[in-house]
Amino acid sequence: MLSIVEISALILSGIVVAFINTFAGGASVISISLFMMMGMSPFQANVINRVPVFFQTMASSYLFWKKGLLDLKRGLTIGIPVIMGCLVGANVSVVVNQHVFSICLGLILLMMLFFIFYKPEAWLKGNEKLQQKKMDWKIFIVFLFVGFYAGFLHVGVGYFLLGGLVLLMGYDLLKGNAQKNFLVLLYSPFAIGFFIFNGDLTLKMATYGLIHAIGNVIGASFATHFGMKWGNNFIRWLMLVVIVLTALKLFGIIGFPEFV
Repeated sequence: MLSIVEISALILSGIVVAFINTFAGGASVISISLFMMMGMSPFQANVINRVPVFFQTMASSYLFWKKGLLDLKRGLTIGIPVIMGCLVGANVSVVVNQHVFSICLGLILLMMLFFIFYKPEAWLKGNEKLQQKKMDWKIFIVFLFVGFYAGFLHVGVGYFLLGGLVLLMGYDLLKGNAQKNFLVLLYSPFAIGFFIFNGDLTLKMATYGLIHAIGNVIGASFATHFGMKWGNNFIRWLMLVVIVLTALKLFGIIGFPEFV
């Protein structure tokens, strides 16, 4: 039986996590840390996290669609390789050396910082020609690998999706985030279904996830509303702060509760 303090912690953290994830990424670190502090193993925490993420992206995708920022047809097309990769990733049972993974992810995040500041116009203005271009096999492969990572570990996948959507597909940050949330919404049921079928997602674990999801829906709603008002430049700086903090955590320079 969960206490009032635990329920409050799940909901409040869900609001913060969803706000960050809707327009940046990496905040699943907070969710997974909290689930582990409540007695779950790293694997269980990673599985539980898929539940609130599904509801968070459902809320944000609906609101983005209502505001005319979400291209459903394009999103479904990009979603094909992402879902395919996700199914493969969820089936992979190879144990990853988490220390090596953390260093690699940190380096990739720092590379993204370079691209954000090297060509800021790509993130702020978008590229109409790229948006109209059909998805070729190279882009298909990129999103296939991103989907694989999403099914396998998920943490930080928003950065990779957003990078592909902005740099390869020509979206600005606002529309790119709309597509990113929709893509996560598309593959999440497949990952959740796999874990349920495999017996890895129990009713107790789902309860933790659903309570956390209450905060996720609230946070996603706030983020979608304020993101529209504050625009691409705000999102760019939010990404900067979150990426730097995440990279510092991954390199062990600053300490948060362990999530791996």
